[in-house]
Amino acid sequence: MKVSLRILLALTMLIGVASAQWNQKSYNQWTEKEALRVLDDSPWGQTQVFADSTSTSGGPVPNSDPDRAIDQGGSRVNYISQINFRIRFLSARPVRQAVSRLMEIRRKEDSAEFAARLKDFVTEESPDYVVVAVLCDSPRPTARLQRAMEMLDHLTTEKLKGKAYLATSDGRRVFVEEYQPPGRDSIGARFFFPRIINGKSLVTGESGEIRFYAELSDEYKLDRSYKIKNMTYEGRLEY
Repeated sequence: MKVSLRILLALTMLIGVASAQWNQKSYNQWTEKEALRVLDDSPWGQTQVFADSTSTSGGPVPNSDPDRAIDQGGSRVNYISQINFRIRFLSARPVRQAVSRLMEIRRKEDSAEFAARLKDFVTEESPDYVVVAVLCDSPRPTARLQRAMEMLDHLTTEKLKGKAYLATSDGRRVFVEEYQPPGRDSIGARFFFPRIINGKSLVTGESGEIRFYAELSDEYKLDRSYKIKNMTYEGRLEY
């Protein structure tokens, strides 16, 4: 029993360290893997996966879809298509830091101008809006991914009226006020929501969870919840 308790305590400590690894060192020292974790699996960034598969027996293997696998007998073709939607609170400083760090690693620029632009991006405040960035990717290029990206390109604020909102556990809800399609910065589409409602902040430390919902199409309905208590970074609530 004592051994089991020690193991449980050790696991608890490991989980605690892992969940707070972005607080362990400056974002300028994050590895690419650490930056991606902040963006895709953290209190400020999550991933929603859409995947489906169909199968058929016999006949030729179509060449139009690269997402396919053939079983050992060669008689059945399984088509697997996966789209990852990355949903991130861009107005949260850790997300901007992670984006900045990835740009620094991948572009390998060390000019003063580039460094200054990244610094401005990280320190830029958003006092009036909560900004959620959404982009999509796939394990490999497919026609389905291309269609999903085109969908984000062609969405508008008008099309999303009543279909995209932030909601908290205490019953507060705000609908998207502005939508901006993806640009060339690889950050993704941007959803702007009012930060202040009737003179009060949308989110407080007692709000429980904040939920992002966006009905992009009949096929893609994004729905992710984030725990407010975990969104504190360097002593400040970031969202």
